[in-house]
Amino acid sequence: MLTLQDITKIIRDQPLPEIKLAREESSTYIRHVFGIGTIEYLKRLDEWENENQAKARQDHAIPNPWIVSELIRPVDNIWQAKGGSLSFRFSGTDMTDDFNDKLKNVRKGLSMRQFMKDVWFQRFLADPNGLIFLEVDRDGTKAELTYKSIHKIRAYDTDGIDVKWVVFESDVTLFEGEKKDIKVELSWAVDEMFYYHVRNDGKEVTITEVIENNFGFVPTIVNSSIYNTEKKIKESIIAKQVDLLNSYLTKNSVKEIYYYKHGYPLFWMYQSLCPTCNGNRKVGTDVCPTCKGSGYSAKKDVTDVYLYPKPSEPGIDQAIPPAGYVQTAVETIEENRNELDWLFDKMFHSLWGTTTEKMNNETATGRFIDVQAVYNKLNEIADIIQTIEQKLTYIFGKFYYLLTLQDVDLSYGRRYIAENPDVLWERYEQARSNGSPVATLSYMLEQFYYSEFSTNPSMAEYYIKMIYVEPDVHGIGNISPDMEEAKPYFSDWFATIEPVETENLTVEELKKQFLDYVSKQPSRKTTIGFNNNKLDKNDKIINQGA
Repeated sequence: MLTLQDITKIIRDQPLPEIKLAREESSTYIRHVFGIGTIEYLKRLDEWENENQAKARQDHAIPNPWIVSELIRPVDNIWQAKGGSLSFRFSGTDMTDDFNDKLKNVRKGLSMRQFMKDVWFQRFLADPNGLIFLEVDRDGTKAELTYKSIHKIRAYDTDGIDVKWVVFESDVTLFEGEKKDIKVELSWAVDEMFYYHVRNDGKEVTITEVIENNFGFVPTIVNSSIYNTEKKIKESIIAKQVDLLNSYLTKNSVKEIYYYKHGYPLFWMYQSLCPTCNGNRKVGTDVCPTCKGSGYSAKKDVTDVYLYPKPSEPGIDQAIPPAGYVQTAVETIEENRNELDWLFDKMFHSLWGTTTEKMNNETATGRFIDVQAVYNKLNEIADIIQTIEQKLTYIFGKFYYLLTLQDVDLSYGRRYIAENPDVLWERYEQARSNGSPVATLSYMLEQFYYSEFSTNPSMAEYYIKMIYVEPDVHGIGNISPDMEEAKPYFSDWFATIEPVETENLTVEELKKQFLDYVSKQPSRKTTIGFNNNKLDKNDKIINQGA
């Protein structure tokens, strides 16, 4: 529990070295995640550029948020992964449905999962030592999750991601006295017992209000659980990539200036007399309007024709044209690009433990060289996200069900789709050709659909249901005579239904609909054999390979 002496000392003393370091590192993360502070960072390179060149580089620099977005893109798989569960334990009346409804709005209309993805995760990257705090209205009728920057925290004591107490920097400044020359700073603090409103007039620190903390704990968590034992502060998941990101930002700014300064081809031409003044520089008594008094033609026109004198000796051609362009050195451009690509690959590999193969078009990325390394890292990050969300859900729930909410059990789905559809289809085809078990093939086909329809989950579920409705969907034979009779009718039946009609139907119900359809067809022994040919992924999407 905090005392007035504790709060007074914290406010009057300088922030601890760990807080200062956390703020410095947060500023660095913020520069790369949000681009704030880019210009200030790109200071003059004294040994290589003058003041004007430095300003030009700052003005035209491309901030790093886009490259960080590319670097962490595999994390999207965590938010899109299938599976997972969320349950609550209450003493007395079960309020699960009511609580689930309240979790749809934890801050400004954001659900808890949306808040985790759109608010917390950004701060996890950019401010790992900041807090997510449950802020309660003065009247006690409403609460919402808020973010508290490490730059606004004077001091705190933590246990993992839990906080024992926290003292915030001043958030209100007043000027009092007859001359308004007395500066008064208002701040606040929290421990497991009370909320304290604090006044500091430069001479004395006083507690102006004490409010009971009904939670019995500080309703907040630290943004990151990654602890650096040497620095004694929390880290972002991109901590080990910071130096490479700094290098990328600087080198990319140099590349931009090179392109601006040298990217345009330089036109040259042999000196020729101005066609208007014929080299006299004037037309009458006025300066020639065409050459501006130079006497020479300095601009080319699409109607210009250059007449070459006939060679003085037979068989000798004019070797040098009368005009042309000086092109930028291609080697420099290529080297700039190669260096930036190398830096990104190093960042990506250091974070994910692997990199990707380049496709034939050289710009698109292909399959991961070691997808298991990506899954391992995704599981590590998902563990952190899962722990944070579970804690926040519990804190949020305690506001509404202080006495009855006992526990929150949350788990994230781990069925990641970290590869593109083409790669997954190729892998499925290979497994099918190798005679893999049906269960394995079905699982791999599910992965393909989840990737193919990553932005349309309902369509993915639609096609996945059809995997288990269509007879011999993989075209490998070994099905019952009844199913052999039914299979040729699948494409016709499939064309009669719409995805929306299947959303609330189980696989068994869809199977029954299909077999009912088959039973109404003319009774005849089919002469159509199984489709054992190589499937095409587009045919698969259209008619399930029938």
